[in-house]
Amino acid sequence: MKKKLNIIIVVTIFFIAACCKEQVPAGLILKDAVIDKDTNYTLASIPLAEPKRVFIEEFTGVACPNCPKGAAVIKGIQDANINRVYVAKVHSDFLAAPIKNTDVDLRCASAQALDIAISNSPKPAAAIDRKFNANNSNYVFSAGFWNGLITNQLALNSSLNLGLKIISFNSSTKEIKLQTTATFTSNYTDSINYHIYILENDLKATQDSANIKLDNFHHEEVLRDIITPLGSGQPWLNNVSPKPAGLEAIKISTFNLPSNIVNAAKCVVLVAIQNARTKEMIQVNEVKLQ
Repeated sequence: MKKKLNIIIVVTIFFIAACCKEQVPAGLILKDAVIDKDTNYTLASIPLAEPKRVFIEEFTGVACPNCPKGAAVIKGIQDANINRVYVAKVHSDFLAAPIKNTDVDLRCASAQALDIAISNSPKPAAAIDRKFNANNSNYVFSAGFWNGLITNQLALNSSLNLGLKIISFNSSTKEIKLQTTATFTSNYTDSINYHIYILENDLKATQDSANIKLDNFHHEEVLRDIITPLGSGQPWLNNVSPKPAGLEAIKISTFNLPSNIVNAAKCVVLVAIQNARTKEMIQVNEVKLQ
């Protein structure tokens, strides 16, 4: 039997982290999801912990000749760890302008802002669960570090299970209603933040690869928008501390599909849960829009 602790109704939360390394660039306006319902309660029995899943924010570009090689490294890691490694391909402005004027533009404002907030590095580069790179004073690493970092993250345990469900998608209005369920499998003392990313698969655009232009290159997992406050995410469950094993929280969020989407049937919604203190991602999951 579930024991109800409380119900919180939150409408249009705006939160920007104070951390100097994850600030939103001045003048950038980011929309946020409307939270229809935010409920939490305790379970009578604690579920088994799911495997830790790794979230990679890969900074790439169509005019980056070394980026396809970097993408192949991550794809190989994904193939070796099915459903354990999730990627958002971040086409920020540097080396990402369409090569041909007929190509789809893979850039978006959220990608550029995210680059400024956590990267500012040459491409290819990747954030691995937002682990801090003390050598560069940012959150990304060059390709030579990816395999070791990802392997280390896959060996960790996650303190929560993360489930996603598309409640509804209105193809006319483009409104999405998403249900996120977080279930803590061990006691958790830190605050957490919540991130919503919109990704699109099977986009075709010319790609520079080792200085050879490849026509109609298939681009997967392309970041098209970030719905929650950029960099920082949206605070969640701040009223519950510590968060006990068996705590289950359900968040229902409503937001619109961004206007730059080419094919809604190729879209996925990705949610990442972040430790608000360390900035590291503790669990991630994604669900197909349709």
